[in-house]
This record gives sequence, C-alpha cells and structure tokens, in this order.
Amino acid sequence: LTCFSCWRLLEQSPLRLVYLMSRVQRLCTAANVHIEWHRFTPKVLKPGAVPLLLIHGFGCGANDWGGWPKLLGARSKREVLYFDNRGIGASAVPPGPYTVHQMVEDAHAVTSAAGSRRVSVMGISLGGMVAQQFALTHPQSTTALILGCTTHGGQAAVPPPEYFLDLCRTWAAELEPNASDASVEEFMRYMLPPALLNTSVGERLFRQFKTAFLQTWRTSAGMKGQLAAMGRFNCTEQLGKLTLPTLVTCGDCDKVMPITNSESLARLIPDARLRTWENAGHFFWAQNTVEVADELAQFLLDTCD
Repeated sequence: LTCFSCWRLLEQSPLRLVYLMSRVQRLCTAANVHIEWHRFTPKVLKPGAVPLLLIHGFGCGANDWGGWPKLLGARSKREVLYFDNRGIGASAVPPGPYTVHQMVEDAHAVTSAAGSRRVSVMGISLGGMVAQQFALTHPQSTTALILGCTTHGGQAAVPPPEYFLDLCRTWAAELEPNASDASVEEFMRYMLPPALLNTSVGERLFRQFKTAFLQTWRTSAGMKGQLAAMGRFNCTEQLGKLTLPTLVTCGDCDKVMPITNSESLARLIPDARLRTWENAGHFFWAQNTVEVADELAQFLLDTCD
C-alpha cells in the first residue's frame, strides 16, 4: 500500500472516524509570521502519549503529507501536529532569505499554540534539518527524533546532486512555480524511485500525487527563502549533544539525499538507530506505507512516552 492510497484506506476502514477528527488553525509567531497548522486527534489515544510534530521538506506543505499524519497518528495512538512552513501553502511569505533557526521557532510556536510542552519530532529533508535544530534549541521540549532522508550539513555531508539543486533553483525562480509544469513534474519524479514510476500503477498513482501537490500554494519568494535555509545549515559539531532516542531513516534509492548522510547522522548522534527502506526513494514512506508507519509508530510507543 502506498501513501497515495492512504486517503482511500482511511475512508474505507474503521479509521474513517479518526480521519474526520482533524482541525486547521492559524497562529502568529513572536516574529509576527502567520503559520497555518493542523491538529489530528485519533479516536484511540495512549494515556500520556506525547504528541508528534511533523515538519515537511522544501516546497512541501501540510497537505502534501496526504494521509500520512492520520495513519501515523492512529498507529502510534497520539495527536499529530503538522503545518505549512513559512513561505509555503497558507502560511505567510516573509522576506527572505530564511534560516533553519527561524523555521525552528515557527515549529515551536505550533507546539505552544497546541499546548504541548513536550513533543516527539519527525522531519524529512529540509524538515529533518529543522528537527535536528529544534531538538538542540529546545531539548527540554523534545522527547524523540525521527530524521528522514536528511543531512547535518557542513563539509562532512554529501550534498544533493548539482543537477537537482539547479532544478530547485530554476523552479524557485519561476514567477508562479506551480504553473511551471516541467519543473513540477521533474521535481516530483525525483521524490520517487524509477522502480515505482516505471509501472502503469505507479504512473497512475504519480498523477494523483501531482494533482494533490499542485493544490499547495507556492511563490518564488517563499521557495527561494527555503532554499537559502538549506544552503546555510550545518549542525555537525552539535550532534553529540543530542541524548534523546533518535531513529534515522531513508530509502536506499534516494536520488536527492545520498544515503551516506543518514549513515553519518546515525554515527554522530549518540545511540541513534539507522533504518533504510529497500527500493524506496526520497519520499521513503510512499511505498509500503503501512509497514513504514507501523515501524515508526512502534519506535514512538517504545521510546518517547
């Protein structure tokens, strides 16, 4: 089962009532940046379960998770908080360039608005950078980390391929990024492995994914701001300070973020565990979605409550 099928799964299963229990809210940060955020509450909550904060990657908004927040929340029996990063979707587009530290404070404002003093944090790609810095900046508020397809930055990291970075720069330079069909198509194809795309089912599901992806509002200013945050990030020397349960995870066919970055994170963060997914791409949860959700949920149930 793929992530594209999650909406259908939730509609057709006993989780349907759970899916309906999701609320959209807005906040204004201390820096006067408006952020739109969502709170998903499953029907069955584990007593004392710490909420999970999801942080998405470059150019992706809250709706681009699809059914993932609902599925993972239901499996781990906890509330899930997720939001549009600054510069994307229904959140504000303040003047750039942005920094990961600014994005951390946006994320922390979401947890404060939700009344959550402690959260576990899952971030992917750019969101994984924000998640690392979140845990370093707010250690008392963070109980566990899931770092997906991301990097610690710096000279010890292996950057994405230059041709992918060029694509992102070209796409971000478009006056209306969503109107650049060629850039959108190419960007999204980098998220998934050829083994999935080169099938009739995979191509059909990709089209559904693209249709949903284009419903997230994007601007040139916002995407340029997020690119700047990625380019400046480096927390390599600080990773040894992290003493919380950490799961580093990625697909072994990721064409965007070389797997060596996940291996380096798992090596530098004390007692971190590395989990790779066979034949999965940058959006590693897009294949065998329920299996991935079950394993991540078990990590949360075992370590952070």
